[in-house]
Amino acid sequence: MAETNDTGDRETTESDKPRRRHSNKRPSLTRRDLRYGIRMAAVAFGISIAMSLPTQALVSRLGLVTAALVILLVVAVGVCFDVVGVATAAASPVPYHARAAKKIPGAKQALWMIRNAEKVNNFCTDVVGDIINTLSGAATGTIVARLAAVADLRRLTAEIIIISVVAAITVGGKAAAKGLAIRHSQEVVTWAANLLSRLHLLPGGNDQHRRRRVSRLRTPAS
Repeated sequence: MAETNDTGDRETTESDKPRRRHSNKRPSLTRRDLRYGIRMAAVAFGISIAMSLPTQALVSRLGLVTAALVILLVVAVGVCFDVVGVATAAASPVPYHARAAKKIPGAKQALWMIRNAEKVNNFCTDVVGDIINTLSGAATGTIVARLAAVADLRRLTAEIIIISVVAAITVGGKAAAKGLAIRHSQEVVTWAANLLSRLHLLPGGNDQHRRRRVSRLRTPAS
């Protein structure tokens, strides 16, 4: 109920204040989320199969030192993708609007990445991260078998040591690189966008090429 003060002004009470409506809906997955999850699962499954067999075959034919370097290279690739995913989520789209207006290469790709930061981050950190873990695990298993035979170690002991070392390098590398990705998010996104622009892997990368092809098709043959 409203009350009046000495000056005659109407004071508001708790009943006069607008009440917030609390939604009773529980958070749930949408069909779009499910379709995206299934699509990413299929992509991860295909890439894992396509890369696991060649990587394991390559490691089995190399020496122990070279095979270890291959595993470190695979882990480094995973760390780089993790940096791109974190930087995309932290970057601002403001600097790229002017670049896109001036048709600077990579600007449209950078805007696309930032506008789709959730999907880019999911692909780089989750999809690629799990694929890297699968590849490093398969390669590690091959090295464990060879190391146990060469060094006359028990397979369980060698497996525990090598897997722990690979896991420590992976976690430590990603932890150290995340700070770099957040501090230099704009530079990382710019670098990744320029690379994608040259490879024509994202929308906007081949606009100029497409316009030239359309103009050639519209030009009547003499």
